[in-house]
Amino acid sequence: MVDAVVADPPSRQEIANEVDAVVVGNAIVAAPGTLDTVAATQQLRSRFEGWEQASPELMVWAARSPRLSDIGLRARQLGELGAVGLQALDYLRAGTAPPDGWKAAQMAVLADAAKDSALVRFTFLPSLQRLVEAAAR
Repeated sequence: MVDAVVADPPSRQEIANEVDAVVVGNAIVAAPGTLDTVAATQQLRSRFEGWEQASPELMVWAARSPRLSDIGLRARQLGELGAVGLQALDYLRAGTAPPDGWKAAQMAVLADAAKDSALVRFTFLPSLQRLVEAAAR
């Protein structure tokens, strides 16, 4: 897997820009739902759903191939990170506060995903953390 992963993929900056648009767009009371915010939200939702969908497939590949056995943890985490992102977007869209303990649980998922594993690093974690923090406000 490490041979197929780009060290600093363009998606890292794309996700950061999308999160910025969503967080800033939701903070501006006079103009919520601006086109940039809506487009960024849709793009993030699509990414997060893709991660959730890819996770089980990657886990199957990891179980089938001894050469991929070390990516099982990262495959599972990718799906979890997609779920974290989708939940954060839902709270931001609804304008409601998450339940007590939600932020701490999401931060634990992010912290776990930040640990070294299979020489694969999730470069988008700071942006996802910012999204979670915005949703928890």
